[in-house]
Amino acid sequence: MKKIVIVDLNGTMVDKTYEITAPLERLKHSIYRAKSNGVVIGLSSDSPAETLSAVMRDLGIDGPIVAEGGAVLRIDNKDTLLNSDGSVFRLCSNTLIDHLINNQQTSRLVSVGDVNRLSRLLVKHGDILGANATEAIFINRMRLASMSFFCFQRNGMKWVPYPKQLEYCTNWSLQYLSSNKLIIKSDLIVDCNIDYGISILHHKDTKKSLAIQPLQTLYSNKKIFIIGDSMFDWHGEVDGVIHCAVANASPEYKRHCMYVADKPHTYGVIKLIDKISSL
Repeated sequence: MKKIVIVDLNGTMVDKTYEITAPLERLKHSIYRAKSNGVVIGLSSDSPAETLSAVMRDLGIDGPIVAEGGAVLRIDNKDTLLNSDGSVFRLCSNTLIDHLINNQQTSRLVSVGDVNRLSRLLVKHGDILGANATEAIFINRMRLASMSFFCFQRNGMKWVPYPKQLEYCTNWSLQYLSSNKLIIKSDLIVDCNIDYGISILHHKDTKKSLAIQPLQTLYSNKKIFIIGDSMFDWHGEVDGVIHCAVANASPEYKRHCMYVADKPHTYGVIKLIDKISSL
């Protein structure tokens, strides 16, 4: 049986602190053995394709990337937008950046680019911005078909999420998109996580299952295995698609899976890759 494995990153391969929970060399060894058996391994996540590409290079895998919650499919470094309405978010991101800079406060830092790692470093090491900044807004410009931003404020020597600024940037973006008739509000999904200080805007039709048809077309002779932890990783009852769950997955998702690991996160992914490779 020829196989392709798509592993969800957040909550599946890594825990809520974005850390792998097994020795890296153990994970890489499992991946190497699977690749030696002809298994193609890729990643899926709500993160941008560029972020996932960096993770894949570290792990030594080069399969497909299902990025931005299913809005983008990257294969051989070529990106395909799976949701045609997604491109309006890049325009909104650019305009939000201009708005924040034009209304700049001397105590505010606006940073753009691949900001996920920067946001985690800021929370862990609050001195990286110097003593003058009192608030920080990080806008992820790596996204192609969605938009996201982090908002933080200084609290003593630490940086913490800034709910008021997060709400402002979210509402400003919603107003811009709808008032300029780029997209109607009912077609938008806002995933605002105050605990992490992040807001993500997607088109409501964005879902990981959008990648299944193009993947089946490209890999017509391969079984597709999905390793995940929640119903966001559920692609429906599709011939040739087999769902797998790590131990920390939701009970609902587990009920839809053919294989369920007895270990959570990275160790569970290792067990499932080993299982799939042996089939």
